[in-house]
Amino acid sequence: TSIRKWRPTLKEMKIAYGTFDAESLWRPMELARLPQTGEGASSIVNAMDELLFAFAGDKDLLYTRHPFSSSLKDYLSTCGFSFQNAVGEGVETLRSFMQAAQDVRTVPYAITEQWQVDLGAETKYPLPALDAVKRVNSKEFSAELADALCCNGFKSVVVHSLEDLKKYGEHHTEEFLIKDLYGVSGKGMLAVNRPRLLERLISHLRKQVQAGKEIAFVCEPRVDKDQDFSTHYLLFPDGSYQFLSLQKTLNRSFLYKGSHEGDAEMVDLLEKRGYFDIMRSVMASLHQYGYHGVVGIDSMTTKDGALVPLVEINARQSMG
Repeated sequence: TSIRKWRPTLKEMKIAYGTFDAESLWRPMELARLPQTGEGASSIVNAMDELLFAFAGDKDLLYTRHPFSSSLKDYLSTCGFSFQNAVGEGVETLRSFMQAAQDVRTVPYAITEQWQVDLGAETKYPLPALDAVKRVNSKEFSAELADALCCNGFKSVVVHSLEDLKKYGEHHTEEFLIKDLYGVSGKGMLAVNRPRLLERLISHLRKQVQAGKEIAFVCEPRVDKDQDFSTHYLLFPDGSYQFLSLQKTLNRSFLYKGSHEGDAEMVDLLEKRGYFDIMRSVMASLHQYGYHGVVGIDSMTTKDGALVPLVEINARQSMG
């Protein structure tokens, strides 16, 4: 349906929309980048907003950049997913629909500058400050918080110079990971497993430093993982929160492949190991830094039996 012709027919509705590269919008432009792969993927990422149909019910609107395939939409309706679709670029048309609806609840995938500046006035609930959103989504914040809570199971180090990166590599002769502060699903992460690769990486980054870019990466040992999992919460402005779900994560190498719900046995085991006590401290820290909203915590267990409660924080909606 053309967004210019669509009009809300009921008093209450949701509008679901978003972009799946929010991390790139939070990332400071002055930071140096790791070697990039998948440079042609932007057109795919731009179409991934269609996946947000899961957040829209049969009286709700899914706002997408491109028209939703009618055959796919018909198939999804046979699976119990029924929604209205509207298409448009930019925020002006979306704002007109938010204003036209008598009672609308928007469900953004993530809080970005465009959302807060251009559409924030149309919301019916308080928003966290954009600086807080950017801060808590940084892997630097996750690494420092995990270290403060003594809960990451290994030592993550934030390096701010090529000299620090070189020293880290020289002291970690086995394979280690270097992560972009705003990398996601394997993008912006590199496994360094030999001195020659480290030398090439430093040479690559030095050119960027000479061009005025700054160094800021998280380095950590690569561990032998047993199970990736995540827990999801809704953090309220007053600091209280609601547990939403536990999901086992299916990864191949560094890439996300899917999720399925964790069972009661896993919940009980995590409870006994103090996992949810640590999550209580994580939620308190997020509240302290000014964030509220949906949040997902990536965690894992290792094959030697260790629990790593906090790998990183995703302060946004999650397909998990």
